[in-house]
Amino acid sequence: MAETATIARMADLVSQEIFSAFGWQRRPHKDQNWKCVVKAHKKTTHPSDVVFSYDSPLESGKVYLNTDLKSYAEKTITKDKLEEALTSLSMSAECANQSQEWQERYADPDSNFRVNGLLFIYNHDGEFHRNFPKLLSMVKQSLLKVKSAYRLYVFGPPEITYLYTVANDILKKRGKKELPEAEHCKFYHPDLVRHRVTSNTLEAATAEMLLAPWQVLKYEATPATDNRAGYVVYYREPAASVDELKFFIDYLFRFQLVAETVRIEIRAPFAHTNATAFFATAKEQYAKEYFEFPEFKKRLEQITFHAITMVQTQFSTVELGMD
Repeated sequence: MAETATIARMADLVSQEIFSAFGWQRRPHKDQNWKCVVKAHKKTTHPSDVVFSYDSPLESGKVYLNTDLKSYAEKTITKDKLEEALTSLSMSAECANQSQEWQERYADPDSNFRVNGLLFIYNHDGEFHRNFPKLLSMVKQSLLKVKSAYRLYVFGPPEITYLYTVANDILKKRGKKELPEAEHCKFYHPDLVRHRVTSNTLEAATAEMLLAPWQVLKYEATPATDNRAGYVVYYREPAASVDELKFFIDYLFRFQLVAETVRIEIRAPFAHTNATAFFATAKEQYAKEYFEFPEFKKRLEQITFHAITMVQTQFSTVELGMD
């Protein structure tokens, strides 16, 4: 039992390390049960392993994430367990939006809010990554009965490995004085076709943003950045072709992130071995195809690409147990 509890604690520690780097707030109560108020659930209580929150750029108010933390070995991550966890999570998210007990315990009474569900699946033996998306796609959506009033998010082993690497890189760059402190950095949220954001820059990255192909961190001009503003863009894709990277460069221009005095550093943990060469070619071809103005080329020169090393979490159950 003690070892099981220690393994379960791994997911708690990893989630805290990841989401603190992305501006999420962690509510003080954890590992709590609260009474179910929806008769159709046929439940006595629902669980909240931990609850995170952040300000939403798409609406006025906060988003709360009622989070189910799982720490599984490779062989124990199955479709049935995913379906069971997501079914339970969908009910707890629906109930939390109606439960006065949940809201009194976790929510800010002076703000508008919505409660979503987050399933966080940490693979503690580090062996299960490639097959997880396929396994998730096999889950029967009809079991979940998710309503439009809330959403469910799944952060599985691939997402956790990627986000842990990004969070670690952000902290490392701050430690090396290559990025200013958090109060001088914000995450960039573009206006979407169907949704206009209340602000393009916020202190927290949304769950949607963390599941997107890239995340954009905007920083102010400070002595740590030679008094120049800029962006660090974390790129989840493999950067495996020139066309892929030309498309991404076009995104940077389309949303007007590129300027002559603004640096843009792209950092890619999953980069192809030839990604740096592909990116150089993509810049050259993009300049020839779209612009030949010297000012445009100067802007392109401010964009750099770097492959970064993937970081794996590694815990000792003995050391955690001693803590």
